[in-house]
Amino acid sequence: MFVAGITGGAHAQQSFTGLPQLPGNVFGNGGPSGPINPAQDYLLVAQPPNGGTYALRLGNFASAQDLAATNATLAATNGALGSSLAATNAAIGHEHVLMLRGVAMASAFNITAPNPGDRFSLNVGGASFGGEAVGSVSAAWQVAPRALLYTGVAQSSGQTMVKGGLSISLP
Repeated sequence: MFVAGITGGAHAQQSFTGLPQLPGNVFGNGGPSGPINPAQDYLLVAQPPNGGTYALRLGNFASAQDLAATNATLAATNGALGSSLAATNAAIGHEHVLMLRGVAMASAFNITAPNPGDRFSLNVGGASFGGEAVGSVSAAWQVAPRALLYTGVAQSSGQTMVKGGLSISLP
């Protein structure tokens, strides 16, 4: 335990954990010039005037080799994460363009029933959404007085959408 005196109007003691208080002027078992044992030796932190020595156990610190290995691992991980992030951003960008084209293609379709007395209609349409332009062609055929058969195709710079269906009107 580390105990530090606080000076000022009132005298008090404040405790901190992790810093042992050692008797005397201890640097290491062999002294400052002897061999250092990180598991047993301490690094001097402070020698307050009221006595005692405050120190950290040397074994709490990482070696230079450990730090270098950790830094190399972190650098490799950071590089891998950067590559992964770039690939993810590219995929999101591609999906965004596909979404814009899909909205434009759906907007370009228009199915119009033939005029009264006609059996067939041809429709040409176009739309743009988010900078993606699309053209479409669709046709409708009145197969019966209450039935309409239709089909169409829309084309963008990189996608094609096909649509078809049957519309039945009930009395």
